[in-house]
Amino acid sequence: MCVGFRSSVDSDINMHSAERRRSEAATMSVSEQENIAKFRILLEKITESESAYVDLLSIIANHRTAFQTSIMTSKPVLSTDELNIIFCKIPELLDLHKRFLNGLKQPSASVGKQFENLVRFIHV
Repeated sequence: MCVGFRSSVDSDINMHSAERRRSEAATMSVSEQENIAKFRILLEKITESESAYVDLLSIIANHRTAFQTSIMTSKPVLSTDELNIIFCKIPELLDLHKRFLNGLKQPSASVGKQFENLVRFIHV
């Protein structure tokens, strides 16, 4: 697909979404509009926080890889057991939180469903 075409389509979709939101906002009470605005701010903050967490998990995963590589040398920095204890479940956590973050960023995704999936994975 042509890049210019794709951005044009995305722009059209965003315009229609904005028009739909304005139309819906006109029929909502001030209280409902305030609640939606608060929800959007909350979702934005959760997404920002999750993005920062994914960035940190990525850094930790990169360090894990470096330490894991050193295990195969004549002078490993950590033993395999130490590596597994210190970096326990980091790859799984990174994968889980990347999926959660991607779900939060989907405009059509249910935020509640994203949290349900997260909780289901961690067995809470």
